Amino acid sequence: MMAMSEEQSLIEVHLYGQLRRFAPDRDAAGESVALISVKDGETILDIVRRMGIEPQELSHIFLNAEYSGLKRRIGAGDRLGLFPLDMGLLYRQYFPKKESD
Repeated sequence: MMAMSEEQSLIEVHLYGQLRRFAPDRDAAGESVALISVKDGETILDIVRRMGIEPQELSHIFLNAEYSGLKRRIGAGDRLGLFPLDMGLLYRQYFPKKESD
């Protein structure tokens, strides 16, 4: 079995609003995307903490376009979107939150 390369074990973390300060490119016109390496079994909470983001700063989390909770597992190639409290959305009224896998 071949070992997974560093490039294959990355996820994209898209940061919005006040959370843009955790992105490598903090320019207001930039995309505010951080490429983060992941390990087997890591959760969204693990990634959030590793980035230095306090979980209580988060309003909404999307993993691969699914409204998600912090306990969901992350895998290589995943796309994570993090929204701060000041960007609260109405998703919880319309979409079920997937808390874990």
